[in-house]
Amino acid sequence: MPIQVVCSSCSKKLIAPDKMAGSKTRCPKCGTSVVIPVITHTEQETPRAEPTPKPVKRDEPFGKRPDSSTKKYPDRINDNDLPIDRKGTGRPRDKRNGSGRSHAFVKIVVCAIAIPMVLLCCGISTWVIQAKKVGDKAEPNPNQPMPELAKAPEQKKAEPYEFKGDKLGISLEEFKTKYQRVIGSSEYPIITKEDQPWHRIANVVTVQVCYSSIREEEKKHAPTLAGIRSSSHRYMFVDSKLYHIVLVFPHSGFSEVEEAVTRTYGKSNSTTIDNYQNGFGAKFSGSRYNWDNTESTINLVERLESLENSFIEFRHSELYKLVESRKAKIPKPDL
Repeated sequence: MPIQVVCSSCSKKLIAPDKMAGSKTRCPKCGTSVVIPVITHTEQETPRAEPTPKPVKRDEPFGKRPDSSTKKYPDRINDNDLPIDRKGTGRPRDKRNGSGRSHAFVKIVVCAIAIPMVLLCCGISTWVIQAKKVGDKAEPNPNQPMPELAKAPEQKKAEPYEFKGDKLGISLEEFKTKYQRVIGSSEYPIITKEDQPWHRIANVVTVQVCYSSIREEEKKHAPTLAGIRSSSHRYMFVDSKLYHIVLVFPHSGFSEVEEAVTRTYGKSNSTTIDNYQNGFGAKFSGSRYNWDNTESTINLVERLESLENSFIEFRHSELYKLVESRKAKIPKPDL
């Protein structure tokens, strides 16, 4: 069998016959002396037989992996050729280089468990320290006076309604000072103490700033609503405090008055329709608007007493209830 030799100088592969074993020859390329080694029978390379492929059965599904017992890949190490583990488990010890991957996987698992545990311990420690600080701060000092409790803010009380600067609840003296004047031969305001029989007992007086239905000179001083002159008006006081204002005006200006009151005091709290019938049997209806801010109310009424007139009234809630309670205690007159 031919012997393969590699030149030590130029690394050229040479092939010599068996009979030249043990002799010397020169490299045909570089001329270096090359010794042809003697190869025994056991050292000669035995050609390996190619593995015979296993025939595939027709009834076997396509893509099935070959049996692990079949040595289809002879260059791989068979598990049966591995040495037995010294611990006596009976399992072969794998000499292949796969332990590195196992160690890396173990390290990843350990880090995945250890890092959250460390962070959890740090968080608990921080929480304990903060809680201790808060507890030290919260511990009362017997020598330190206790702080006063903060008072709840008081809700602002609504102001009573007013008409042309005359606020409900003002005093009679303040009102007289404002409207004190002489028109023609009459001095104003005019105070009537017994406009109704019960007024004297309830300590109620009625005040007018002018006579709006007698002379033209006095009519022009009558109060107006949205530019519409009132046909009559009354300012009523109880215990010298203004509690009721009533103004009557022509019905033709009702819509203008309603719009003016809405612009001044906002949208009404309620609106109703009242039905009336006069002495001749004629039926008619009218709207009623109400404004209420708990301290006072405004009522705008359409066609209450006649088809020609409407009226508006301002009431001080507390003072009006006082008058009504006094009025209820007055005995009714006999026949």
